Amino acid sequence: NQARVGLCLSRYEANMFASIQYLLTGLPVVTTRHIGGRDEFFDSAYVRWVEDDPDAVASAVDELVTLSLDPQMIREATLARMRQHRTRFQTWIQQAILAEGGELGRWSGAWPEGLPNKLHEPPARPADVIADISREPLLAPASLDSSRPLHRFPRHESSRSITGSALERSESGPFSLLHADPVVLFAPDWQIFDPGAALWSVLEALPNRSSYLALEPTWTLRGHHAKQVADRVRQIAQRFGDLSVVTCCPTAGEIAAAEQEGLAALHCSAGALVREDLFAPSPGRQPKFDAIYDAKWFDYKRHDLAGSVRSLALIAAAGQSPEERTIDSLQRAHAAVKRATWMLQPWGSISNKRWLSCEEINAGYNRARVGLCLSGKEGVMAASVQYLMAGLPVVTTRNLGGRDEFFDPLYVRWVDAKPEAVANAVHELVGLDLDPQMIRDATLAKVEQHRDRLQAWIRQVILAEGGELGRWAGDWPTGLPNKLREPNVRAADAIAEIEQG
Repeated sequence: NQARVGLCLSRYEANMFASIQYLLTGLPVVTTRHIGGRDEFFDSAYVRWVEDDPDAVASAVDELVTLSLDPQMIREATLARMRQHRTRFQTWIQQAILAEGGELGRWSGAWPEGLPNKLHEPPARPADVIADISREPLLAPASLDSSRPLHRFPRHESSRSITGSALERSESGPFSLLHADPVVLFAPDWQIFDPGAALWSVLEALPNRSSYLALEPTWTLRGHHAKQVADRVRQIAQRFGDLSVVTCCPTAGEIAAAEQEGLAALHCSAGALVREDLFAPSPGRQPKFDAIYDAKWFDYKRHDLAGSVRSLALIAAAGQSPEERTIDSLQRAHAAVKRATWMLQPWGSISNKRWLSCEEINAGYNRARVGLCLSGKEGVMAASVQYLMAGLPVVTTRNLGGRDEFFDPLYVRWVDAKPEAVANAVHELVGLDLDPQMIRDATLAKVEQHRDRLQAWIRQVILAEGGELGRWAGDWPTGLPNKLREPNVRAADAIAEIEQG
């Protein structure tokens, strides 16, 4: 941290740990050409390869010093590459443990914190290792990180069978118990792909009678994802014979894709499950920014398309899945939005919080005149509905995923995936000065149609099992969890409620 550039000058060696240590502290690097593997974490945006010549080294140092690169950008790009290697290693560890009937313990969640540096510092005492192996249980359960990537199943589906041995489970998760007798559950689909998720504890505690699970796809079903969901639902049906699963699809087109794979489908978008009392126009709002983009720092969110907007605010939580973040895209996006105002940065907000509350997000929306939706393909983008409930018109690229279901050309503009097109549409909508309450009311009318379909299905399954409708008898119940999955639910509490009926 007292230097501006790190040097890597060996020609032949094993991994040079200092090369990564430089990058983690935000230093660009000058390296000679070599054999040994350190290039695996290098990128030409902040690394210079030179000949074995003192003048060449010095010239490259001068160049990098002049560039004055962002240390945090270098660190984030390096961590993204490191996660790819750690994920492959952790998958091998999980396979080895499960193959021997062991419990994953600390290896079931994210990469465990507090491991020895490089896995070999400080040195271990053989006597301590032998004692640890001899102790029962074999591994003391570690404190697990309960956070989960949005859709991580492609990475571990082969290594985590739903019929595998006991897993270390999260205590809570983003699901809802909609009714206790009969049991009606709602959950995002990644919860069924991860046997370490809290939902599995509830599924294993289901009574021996008909139960129901409404599943929210977290990625568009237009493509391979429909088959992945269908395969997993079939496995669940074999294990839990009394459980019926219905997939909540945002559009009629996705219903067709789901049914083609043999899934039971219901036309209800997760966007309709956003709570309108959390997102609304503020009285006397005085916007400061032309546009706001609320999107995780993933490649597919295409932040670079917002680069030509004159006055831009960003809410950008860090993406957790390394396969969804590439260095080239990160560099391009970082350069494009360098003049934007960050309400939440992907490497931590100004107040060092990783997430903003719904109230803080709504306050951010009310400081802007237009909401941006720039991904080309994803699941339902909750922010798209949150913008509308807060009274913001929207600029969107053409897309797959279902967000168009709540859009109207009166207050939405569809544009090509070009920065200039996005900026021009923002300028047009700002000039129209549309009524926020009109946008909100029109959105709620569309939302109500989806909620009515979900509520009709809930009533149908409850009455079919001889249950009482309870809160589902009248209008859509107030005070339900936001998106039916926020905040997280403790599995033990859900099981207790089911047992009480």
